[in-house]
Amino acid sequence: MLRQLEKNKTSNIEKNNFSTSLYECLMPLLRGIGWYGSKEQLNQILPMETLAVTVDDIRSSLTALRIVTTTKSISLNSISQADLPCIFTADDAYAVTVFEINDYGFRVFDGSTRKKQIIKPDKKIGTMLTFKLLNDKTITLQESQSAWFTQLLFRFKQLFAFSLFLSFAISVLTVSAPLFVMFLFNEISCLEAGATLDQLRYGVVSYVVALLGFRILRTINLSYFSARIGNLIANQVMRRLLYLPPTYTEMASLGAQLSRIRDFDSIKDFFSSQAMLSLLELPFVLLIILTLFLIDTYLAIIPLAALVIFAILGVFVRFWSRNLGAEYSGNSKEYNDFVLNSFSNLKIIKCLSISSHWQQEYSRILAANLKQNYRHSTFYATLSDISGALVSIAGICTVLVGVQQIFADKLTPGGLMASLMLTWRVLAPVKTGLGVLVQFDKVKSSVGQVNRLMELKTERRLSDSVSVTANINGKIEFSKVSLRYAKESLPALLGVSFKSDANRTLVILGQDGSGSSTILKILMGMYLPQSGQVLIDDNNLKQIDPISLRQQVAYMSEQPYLINASLRQNLLLNNSLASMADINLAINVAGLEADINALPDGLDTLFDFSNQRMFSSSFQKRFSLAQMFIKQSKVWLLDEPTKTLEGHHCKQVCKTLLKYKNRASIIITTQDPQLIEVADRVLWLDHGKIKFFGSRQQIYKELGKHAA
Repeated sequence: MLRQLEKNKTSNIEKNNFSTSLYECLMPLLRGIGWYGSKEQLNQILPMETLAVTVDDIRSSLTALRIVTTTKSISLNSISQADLPCIFTADDAYAVTVFEINDYGFRVFDGSTRKKQIIKPDKKIGTMLTFKLLNDKTITLQESQSAWFTQLLFRFKQLFAFSLFLSFAISVLTVSAPLFVMFLFNEISCLEAGATLDQLRYGVVSYVVALLGFRILRTINLSYFSARIGNLIANQVMRRLLYLPPTYTEMASLGAQLSRIRDFDSIKDFFSSQAMLSLLELPFVLLIILTLFLIDTYLAIIPLAALVIFAILGVFVRFWSRNLGAEYSGNSKEYNDFVLNSFSNLKIIKCLSISSHWQQEYSRILAANLKQNYRHSTFYATLSDISGALVSIAGICTVLVGVQQIFADKLTPGGLMASLMLTWRVLAPVKTGLGVLVQFDKVKSSVGQVNRLMELKTERRLSDSVSVTANINGKIEFSKVSLRYAKESLPALLGVSFKSDANRTLVILGQDGSGSSTILKILMGMYLPQSGQVLIDDNNLKQIDPISLRQQVAYMSEQPYLINASLRQNLLLNNSLASMADINLAINVAGLEADINALPDGLDTLFDFSNQRMFSSSFQKRFSLAQMFIKQSKVWLLDEPTKTLEGHHCKQVCKTLLKYKNRASIIITTQDPQLIEVADRVLWLDHGKIKFFGSRQQIYKELGKHAA
């Protein structure tokens, strides 16, 4: 067949089936805990490009199936009955699923041999994975719920408590240093020189090591906390966006979506920032102020007064920052949208000869954005200057009041030094407090967006393990169906009624805006009609799970879709269990054999944005046909399958459709009259209304009338 396919046949099969011993252990284990989904469902949630599924892949992927995974480093012979069933893996080449412990040893499924057997446990050290399938009443972080972010933080309560403890220890050490200085200055004349200096050296070194150790430990703790939070938020947000109904996402601009993702990144950055450190230390400021009161009451009033001034300023700062932030976000969104639009339409801009006008518009938007950036930067710089000035004034006041207290014999010089150090320490987190307020408001807004996103209902509960839709044969009936995408828009469909039996081909004719593509979107469960009824195999579309429906429908889009991966992986994206024979057949059906043989690496040639010019629009279009065919579905939906194709390729597509027309239910939207040849029935739409519905022979007569 294809020389590349024959050359790499063995390795291709391995790539196709994620064949690693750890992967092979998954299905027996999942059956053991009561999960009865298909192998294809499992493949869909695992990373597509990996050839060796790792423990981390499993932990992050199985959450989509409502399965919680825990890991533990352990020796094989230390596994107990309470841990079963579990997977034990020592390296990439060895993994077993342990089902039972009896007098003969461990009854396991060996992932390398793919056989059940009895083994004698040894002291081999590895990783044990245990799994728990959540019941239907358990609410996971992936489902629609309120206060999602609060529940997420609650998972890290021990980590957060440890960070608070470290901050407390750091505050205690911070208080002890000024007290030590005060004692040293007050009692220096009574100390013996030699032994005392040695003790001082040991004490100072111990203090520095302890303080540095606590700070480093807290930094590591918060960095890990930030990374975990960022990973969970990013994955959950992307998963939610992917599973939301299209009505929530299709009308939003690309710039708006990217801006939302960047806003979510600010949450992760906050937890590893100086602002987070200031918030952790803020509760223990009271400890420092109490120490100041013990040294001198008047000196303690100074930082308290500074705190009050900071609090009053904070009220005004929050008000100004909200208005400024709203203007800044609006200008940034306009600028980002314009830049994305420019790069997406460079060819059109040149062809229409509007480059000069476009440059002027860009300059206007850029100037407005830079002006807002200037105001934004000036505002933050002013906040920093004000904070620094207040801290300096508080320090000067401490010195002045302290000197007066010394002259009045109410304070020692050592007490003054200690008070000054403690005052600086009190105002250190407060110095950044005004900036923290602004940053906190931004993070609070982002958290609110995350919570609102998580409250939205998905098309289906993401973790359903068993499809709720029976095999679809493709009998379709529309009854007085109407749909408009927005309240102010014209109807995309208006009172549309037609029937198409299983294993028959329906061709839908219509110009752009006729509503033909809308019918395909409805049939894939992307939209539900606002009025009328759609039946698929006599089942109401509203009662059919949309995700299960799409899994059974093969779709060829008007615009080819290839992800950044090899051609082989792009094919397997539609059917992860496809065999080499399936791949061969799909390539031949699409007429791609000669094209792929001409590529340097055949099916292993990577497709990405840097080399996409290597693949012509005709190649990509025909590759979409191969992607559709390899899914092996009983229902085919083709949106403008011959658009951008040359004459002989159009004929090849028609020939393929004629060959398979009675083996699947096929619905084709097109403006190409030659596709009428493959039709059993033809539906002619015009501005969302039916102009004609009948047989192939009848449509020719109807077209002749309109031509005349």
